[in-house]
Amino acid sequence: MSLHVLIANEHTLLSEGFEVMLSMAEDVELASTVSTDEAAIDAARQGDVDVVLMDISLSQPLGGIEATRQIKEISPSTRVLILSMFTDPGTVSESIKAGADGYLSKSASPESVIQAIHDVAAGRSVLDPSVTDGIFGRIGGIAPDSLTDRELNCLQFLADGLPTREIAAKMNLPEETVKKDIESIYRKLRVKPFFGKRREKGQVELTDREEKVQKGIADGLSTKEIAARLNLPEETVKTNLRSLRQKLGVRYWTEVNPKSILKEFWHRIRKGK
Repeated sequence: MSLHVLIANEHTLLSEGFEVMLSMAEDVELASTVSTDEAAIDAARQGDVDVVLMDISLSQPLGGIEATRQIKEISPSTRVLILSMFTDPGTVSESIKAGADGYLSKSASPESVIQAIHDVAAGRSVLDPSVTDGIFGRIGGIAPDSLTDRELNCLQFLADGLPTREIAAKMNLPEETVKKDIESIYRKLRVKPFFGKRREKGQVELTDREEKVQKGIADGLSTKEIAARLNLPEETVKTNLRSLRQKLGVRYWTEVNPKSILKEFWHRIRKGK
């Protein structure tokens, strides 16, 4: 089944170029082309959009970053891939905080853009190599010897996207021990987990289904993947996600996208050895 891609760009020439690029790609269809942030938000609200190819420079009246934030609030399963000429750490950080699933420079090749569309649609994170030095310098700058050997092993499994239970099994450790190691890794790398607030025991009552949906989010699954895991309609999962955000006081899930950041740290540490 083809991915439906919305182009949100106020420059006609660039939009036409993206349309041609999409027409030459397999398993990708143009949903529509819009030139304002409000039109992009409306298109996401109406559904039938898998990925938004967002120009961060949209200027009527909200801007690309705020449009991204609202799209993710309206439709968490809609992926947003930002294309921008700006590669400064501040802009990239704000885009990720707004919920962007990927960030590419406008100098990226057509092949890279098409691959990124497929990656974000599959629930993977994309960060242009040209922006990683600035963004990771802003986030932390960890030295390899700051992590213990066990934390390094755990980081490798985290970078591969494994959930805590599987990491514990592979490392032959109790799950609680692995959870403490993961907390230590997040703290040392100064990476925030998915939830903006920790839920203290007894503070918020979650239903059994909400607990399972929360676990799916923590494992980095998309709405569609959570629905498949729990054998539920996707709309039911979306309803649970809205309830979770309200109960936990979370405006959006990805303050920073930890999966992408942990993977980048692991690659840098491995290269340094």
